[in-house]
Amino acid sequence: PWSLVHVDNGRAGDEQSRLRLQSAQQLAERLGGEVVLLRAGEVAKTLIQHAGERRASLLLVGQSRLTWRRRLFGGGLAARLLRDAHGLEINVLDNEQSPVPVTNRPEHSLVWFDYGLALLATLLASALAWGVSSVLALPNISLVFLAAVLLVAVRSSLGPALACAALSFLAYDFLFIPPNFSFSIQREEDVLTLLFFLLMAALTGKLAARQRRQLQALRDTQHETTELLDLSRKLTAATDRKAVVNAAGQHLSGWKELDICLLNRDGNGGWDVESGGPLQFCEAERAAADWAWAHDQPAGKGTGTLPMGRWWWWPISAEEGPLALLGVCTRQGHSLTGQRRRLLMALSQPLAQALARARLAQDL
Repeated sequence: PWSLVHVDNGRAGDEQSRLRLQSAQQLAERLGGEVVLLRAGEVAKTLIQHAGERRASLLLVGQSRLTWRRRLFGGGLAARLLRDAHGLEINVLDNEQSPVPVTNRPEHSLVWFDYGLALLATLLASALAWGVSSVLALPNISLVFLAAVLLVAVRSSLGPALACAALSFLAYDFLFIPPNFSFSIQREEDVLTLLFFLLMAALTGKLAARQRRQLQALRDTQHETTELLDLSRKLTAATDRKAVVNAAGQHLSGWKELDICLLNRDGNGGWDVESGGPLQFCEAERAAADWAWAHDQPAGKGTGTLPMGRWWWWPISAEEGPLALLGVCTRQGHSLTGQRRRLLMALSQPLAQALARARLAQDL
């Protein structure tokens, strides 16, 4: 027995990474492996703990590309596993020989509001620190700036928190380190004070941002579990295919930002819209739906196969093959997020089981 384990640490990956992960999970399912999704901040520690719980003897991982951060902080995932996984066999695949395709990094829109919050928090902390500077000693004034860094980290993410730490470092030096209103430093002990302040601000910001990511991951997991329980409860009472499709359509119709449909073959090579219709598809979208059904793999928008249309197609399959085809189209002004996509993939499992049960009942 073996399993494919993915540890979601809350960091949003690009579209190519998501598709690569999705392809690997589908391959593992076809080869008889178990697909496991874990949510945690420390990937290596989580993998070691999961291997101990499953009594696994072998971990197979890929070789991480060594960036300057990984070189500085102890290497990538494989290096941490080799260092901390006692009693486990670690196999590391080196893919340096295969050329890495050059891809344009997607333009991640910066959340300017979060960075504006970092600037505003620094200004407010500077004003507050200036107001209490006559009462508090110089080392205690730095706590005001640390509180601002924590506030930004809890409300936003790591990037704005580090920006707030750097701005607080400059404001603390400019306003309170002698000589005032200058970035020059007279006393040598003030240099250490500033360096320790910058270090503590960066560490507290990073820890607070990590806690926020973990909290968001827990919320996503709770939401996914609630959706699965709700759909499973509705599908339990469905006895035939029409009841199963109606229950699934009723459950998925609550997502106002998406148009969702369920298709099935009509016996003549065409498509029968069982839920979410009536809908009209262009030729490219029909070709993507045909390909997804024939190859039992996702196709359409956001994938590497026939992405010209507006619909993303996900086959709902059992051991004997596809039972239905799930189509998802975003409405105007919305996008299909990775969380929604993962949730749809998770919901397709109980739906596939209910459709298989309905087919078995019909055959009997």
